[in-house]
Amino acid sequence: MHFCIEGKPIAKARARAFLRGKSISLYNPQNEEQSLLRWQLILEMAEKGYLKSCDDVLHVDMCFGVPPPVSWSETRRKEAEGKPCSTRPDLDNYFKFYTDAMNGIVYKDDAAIVSGQFIKIYSEKPSVDIKITKISDEDYLKIW
Repeated sequence: MHFCIEGKPIAKARARAFLRGKSISLYNPQNEEQSLLRWQLILEMAEKGYLKSCDDVLHVDMCFGVPPPVSWSETRRKEAEGKPCSTRPDLDNYFKFYTDAMNGIVYKDDAAIVSGQFIKIYSEKPSVDIKITKISDEDYLKIW
């Protein structure tokens, strides 16, 4: 499966807490963003003919195209195109947001992801490129 999600990548935010009377309540501040992404994935899966989530062991490749800072000059922005991005948010926060959003849609649970490659680069056209591959036991042993 291959998905390309246009737009600036979204990083997983920490759960927020607030005091309600004498108890503390937690909530996810990104419910709306995750819900929107989930609908986008459902529509793209239906369009490509992937109508059910898979039960297999998976390898996931993700490329996060992050826009360069607006404060950079046009020359510096062009030079940065396709180069590694070492700014915040962290790569694992991007990865976590997208794997959580795909739960129950692309795969039953993100525990099925046993390997992957992830990269964060500067891009004038921000996007997230996701490739998901089913792997067999033999393939898994070759990876390691």
